[in-house]
Amino acid sequence: MKPGSVQLIGVTRATGERAPRGEADLLVANIATKDHWRDPSQIEWVDRGLEKLAGAVEQRGVKSVALPMLGAGLGKLPWKDVRERIETHFGPLAKKGVRVMVMGEGPERDGRGAEATPVEKGEQGERAWPEGTVFYAGIGARDTPEPVLKKMFKVAEILAKKGYVMRSGAADGADSAFEAGVDKVDSSLKEIYLPFDGFEPLSNGNNRFADGKTTFAENSPRHHEIASAYHPAWHKLGKGARAMMARNASQMLGRDLKTPSSMIVCWTKNGEAVGGTGQSIRMAEDKGIQVVNLGDARLKSLPATSVARIAIDVAEGKKIGQAITGERVRRKREEEATL
Repeated sequence: MKPGSVQLIGVTRATGERAPRGEADLLVANIATKDHWRDPSQIEWVDRGLEKLAGAVEQRGVKSVALPMLGAGLGKLPWKDVRERIETHFGPLAKKGVRVMVMGEGPERDGRGAEATPVEKGEQGERAWPEGTVFYAGIGARDTPEPVLKKMFKVAEILAKKGYVMRSGAADGADSAFEAGVDKVDSSLKEIYLPFDGFEPLSNGNNRFADGKTTFAENSPRHHEIASAYHPAWHKLGKGARAMMARNASQMLGRDLKTPSSMIVCWTKNGEAVGGTGQSIRMAEDKGIQVVNLGDARLKSLPATSVARIAIDVAEGKKIGQAITGERVRRKREEEATL
């Protein structure tokens, strides 16, 4: 590859493998913006690569494109200059209906998040998750037992390797265990919703917010409206407690309240719908979101690998009871095969 050139690789979405010619349903585009990895990027090479890529997108009828901030990181180019080139080459495509997103853009972005903004003006801060992304809420009580926390960590790690996106709230206990498991694989595969500014920074001292420095759940009347329907004494809650409950709506239904999680993976004592997690469980059951509760008697004796396989089966459309039965049969066969 030469500076300014573009390489397109066809991929089979279901497997992630390189696809035979003409059979790809996903394209990975490589754009060369440097002549040597130690050197800075050149804006003319970025411009040339974007022009070629835009032409390929239009020619091939691609409907959705996610672009990084080409050359504006280690390439040391001013982002405003790169953004101008993106708008020049992809703005016309966006107006024709092509979904064009820029990953990582924004004044509050510091490399830890995967926020994206549309090239054509629209809803700011929208996540550019690919179509078909599986979301799940990884939550639970602060006093989740240590053995269960270790199991949550492993389950989150396995689901992250599948590319699932975990939604949580950065609280001590279960939330932090799930997040640590995701971080071991890919820290971008998560949406962390905080109730208010200053809410319990994690051990690394980095607080994350659903909407930059604006606390999304606390400032949305619609989130409060949804949360109040599943709390038995909403009128008794103070502002902080309501914000804590309101963020559950984001964990269940997504930031836009239109992209529901496939399931909750959680722990409550004896699998009961109690505490803050209980509110999420009630909301999930009402919205048709399945619950994989590690406190459920049917799951207590199962290892993390089995719980993860059950969660994957649930995400693929099985009912929780059916998934548990299927995993028990699978484990029995595996045990018999080793005898």
